[in-house]
Amino acid sequence: MKTLLHFIMISLIAFSANAFELQFEKKGDKEKIIHKSSDWHFVGKENNYFLSMDKSMLGDKKDRYEFHSVTEFYTPYKYQGLDESVHRIYTYGLLDCSNAVLHLMLNLYVDVNNTIVYREYHQLGSYTSPLIVERSVRKTVYDILCRDSV
Repeated sequence: MKTLLHFIMISLIAFSANAFELQFEKKGDKEKIIHKSSDWHFVGKENNYFLSMDKSMLGDKKDRYEFHSVTEFYTPYKYQGLDESVHRIYTYGLLDCSNAVLHLMLNLYVDVNNTIVYREYHQLGSYTSPLIVERSVRKTVYDILCRDSV
């Protein structure tokens, strides 16, 4: 049953109308993300970071979204286990409005030069984040994308 649900969710993502793709640049063994500010919609800020989401999600309300966001730290953040400090985290997942949850599937951690320093993968459903957390940027995402759709 879990495999069937996984297949259905991936199929929904694959056939999304407004597919968004990060642009990459490869130099030797290093891979960089080409960050274009014009691709992102500012959502809000917390104490040490701000969050933006891909603009293609704006518009018609849906129950589920292929979700892309970028978390940018005001000051590069030292994550345990990484040699480099992290400046941004690019997140990919499935946002489920009816259950008010984000299923995280991929996080790309980048340094100040936007060079990928760590990739974190999750199976669908294994790492979820609730969206309705009062006075948080996650709640703002929920309000923007889901408020009138559920």
